[in-house]
Amino acid sequence: MELRDSVEKSRADIAYMSDLYFKFNEINLQLQGDQLNLIKTKMAVTAFIGKLAIFGQNLGRGEYRRFPNLNDLKENGGLPEVCSENSIAA
Repeated sequence: MELRDSVEKSRADIAYMSDLYFKFNEINLQLQGDQLNLIKTKMAVTAFIGKLAIFGQNLGRGEYRRFPNLNDLKENGGLPEVCSENSIAA
């Protein structure tokens, strides 16, 4: 693997991780507040786990629309071939 390939893969990894961090931050904000109870918390966590499964399926199919940074990278031609072959989802 050339240095260029390594840098492009790293850019894709950073885009993916920043999108994923944003998703975790969303659930973190949902789990804060005074009006929370066990039922609301469980519903939020269960919904998030379901979303993670869907996100994984989307990545497996090469659908990046739920990952804006990764999608921008793909649309601008910056997503390396190794990532286009679903190595990110693995």
